[in-house]
Amino acid sequence: MNPSSLLRVLVLGAACLVAQPASAVPSTYSLSGIGSGHLGS
Repeated sequence: MNPSSLLRVLVLGAACLVAQPASAVPSTYSLSGIGSGHLGS
C-alpha cells in the first residue's frame, strides 16, 4: 500500500470515529402547516 492510500484510509477511519458519537444523538423534527383552498367549481 503506498503512502497516499494509507493516508486516505487513516483519514477516513478518523472521520468515522469522530462522526460516530454525533450520529448517536437522537434528532426530533416537528412539522406544522396551515392549508386553505377549495375543490370543485
